[in-house]
Amino acid sequence: MNTSFAMKKLVLAALIQGASATVLTAESFDAEALHPTRSAFVLFYAPWCGHCKAMKPAWNEFSKLHAKSTELLVGEVDCTAAGGEELCERFEVEGFPTLKFFEAGSSEAEEFDGDEMSVEGFQAYSRALLGPACSPSALGACSAEDLKVVESYRALSAEARVAEQDRLAAPLAAAKAEVKRLQKEMEALEEAEEAAVWLLSKIFKSSARCVTHRL
Repeated sequence: MNTSFAMKKLVLAALIQGASATVLTAESFDAEALHPTRSAFVLFYAPWCGHCKAMKPAWNEFSKLHAKSTELLVGEVDCTAAGGEELCERFEVEGFPTLKFFEAGSSEAEEFDGDEMSVEGFQAYSRALLGPACSPSALGACSAEDLKVVESYRALSAEARVAEQDRLAAPLAAAKAEVKRLQKEMEALEEAEEAAVWLLSKIFKSSARCVTHRL
């Protein structure tokens, strides 16, 4: 099934359910967001924030998808409300909107690093943190496309796998070598600049003495 089509069906079903994100306060935050067996994805926002208003519809739709979830709580904190400012200071919120993910049983937050403020972006991010990454030992976490890649590598001989691994690692190795070369060039340029500055300072001092003697 097309991923975009499947997502549209999920969003439509969620809209029909009519749920929304859990409002978290200073009194309820620890019990709701820092749950021992359930993770939490929390939006810290301010009502006057333009970016918050722009992403709120997607956030609301995303929260509806997880309204009955036992794995993930989707919550939000109004940083201008009573107690909200205290929570935002506690979790070092420096701008709006800020999204933080709290893994079940942990009070340490991981800040959302995705570029896509959309239902799909929030889904992909939360799925990656909630479940195991796709691998030969965790095929259940693989998409259909990922499964094809895994199967294609499984079909290779041991020697071919090593060769393929080397081929994939080659660009990174070349990039690291280039970085080292550029670092050496930069160090040489910095040394040359320091020498030139030192020489110019000597010339200026010498010129100043000559002018003094003439006077």
